[in-house]
Amino acid sequence: IREENEAKHRGGLLRRRSIHGFFREIEVENQLILEASGEGIYGINAEGKATFVNRAAQEMLGWSADDLIGQDLHQIIHHHHLNGDRFHAHECPIYDSFRRDITVRVDDDAFWRKDGKPILVEYISTPIYDHGVLAGAVVIFRDVTGRKETEKKLHRALAEVEKLMFQLEQENDYLLTELRHVRPH
Repeated sequence: IREENEAKHRGGLLRRRSIHGFFREIEVENQLILEASGEGIYGINAEGKATFVNRAAQEMLGWSADDLIGQDLHQIIHHHHLNGDRFHAHECPIYDSFRRDITVRVDDDAFWRKDGKPILVEYISTPIYDHGVLAGAVVIFRDVTGRKETEKKLHRALAEVEKLMFQLEQENDYLLTELRHVRPH
C-alpha cells in the first residue's frame, strides 16, 4: 500500500509539474506578444495603479516598467489636458471604462512623457476581469503626434489654397470687367 501511495504521489507531482509548465508556456507566450506589439499597452487595477507596461509603451513614454508598475498612471502620464488644464481622474475616460464596465475609444488626447513633453495619442480602454470580478482595464494606445502634425499642415495648406483660389477668382472677375469696358471703345 505504501508503494502504491508513493506512486500516486509521484504521479500527482508529475501531473502538477506538467500543468505548471503548460501555464508557464502560456504566460511566456503572452509576454512575447505584449512585447512584440508596436502599440503601447498597459494594464491598471481598479485603483488606477499600473500592473504591466509593455516595451512600446515604455519607449513612447520614456518611463521604465519599474518606474510605473504599482504607480497611479493617471497622475504620471495623464494628469493634464494639452491646453494645460488639470485632468482629474474622475473625468478620465480610461478610469470610466472600468468604473462603468464599458469599452472606451478616444482619438484625440495626450499622454505626458517622463521629460515633460506631451505625445498626442489615440487609445482604447477595455475593462478586464479576474475570475469574473471587474479588476481594472487594459489600455492600448498609439502615438499619433506625427500624423496630427501632418494633418494640421495639410489643413493649413488647404486653407491657403482656398485663399489663393478666392484671390484668383477676384482678379479674374476684375480683369473680365476691365475687358468689357475696354471692348466697346
